[in-house]
Amino acid sequence: QLSVTSRTRLRGGAGIYRQFPSLGQLNGINGNARLDPERATHADVTLVQSLPRSTTVQVTGFRRAEAGVLRATGAEPRRLANGTIELGRGDARWTNRLTGHARGVEAVVRRDAAAGLSGWVAYAYAKHHYDDVVTGERFWSDSDQRHTFSAYGLYRLSNRTSVGAKF
Repeated sequence: QLSVTSRTRLRGGAGIYRQFPSLGQLNGINGNARLDPERATHADVTLVQSLPRSTTVQVTGFRRAEAGVLRATGAEPRRLANGTIELGRGDARWTNRLTGHARGVEAVVRRDAAAGLSGWVAYAYAKHHYDDVVTGERFWSDSDQRHTFSAYGLYRLSNRTSVGAKF
């Protein structure tokens, strides 16, 4: 974290992460004892601006690269070109075959107050896709969310009563 001015901070972070396969993915009915951990490299940069009345504005940009992500190819049901549904195969084995990329930005306006109105409003834009290194397939991740809006508010009526809402 770096203080740019008395009211402005710049934060950054990065990490290398590993997610080990579950016991079911290693030794289950469709398990594969030769699976490697999934790997991800993540970096983000945040600018935080303090405003009057206990309010802050925060903007964060992030980027993540993934490798060795697990996939049981053929296990998912899919709709064919003629409109029929093909059920997933029960014998599809887990393999490390996906690479992925995620990137996005999030903006948050937040107010923290001991009395009156507190809460936050946030908007995020992100993209997350995968490539199958064996079949060459490219597809958007199940967790791909292009536009996300969320809000939370809490109004303190007294030291014993408050009203809150979230969206």
